[in-house]
Amino acid sequence: MEAKKKWDLLSIASIPLTMTLANSMLIPILPAMQKALGISAFRASLIITVYAAVAILFIPLAGYLSDRFSRKAVILPGLILVSAAGVGAGLAALWANHPYGLII
Repeated sequence: MEAKKKWDLLSIASIPLTMTLANSMLIPILPAMQKALGISAFRASLIITVYAAVAILFIPLAGYLSDRFSRKAVILPGLILVSAAGVGAGLAALWANHPYGLII
């Protein structure tokens, strides 16, 4: 298989992995996040809810854009954006005085 095709396959395969891991990693640590951030259980659960709501809104849009342009032109920037948001949320948790708003 060509090297280019391997990268294409890897980027497509990483989408469900990224979404599944995000939810699977957040659920077990919600109580620890709640305690560390000093937030209510409701506000802690909003972290997953907002993540899912954004996915619900953007998946159809990404599908339309990928049909109009190309899959790669939509998937790669999307993965970069999700990665940057994850790094940003992690850095906010480490360095911000009140990181909840930045995490959301």
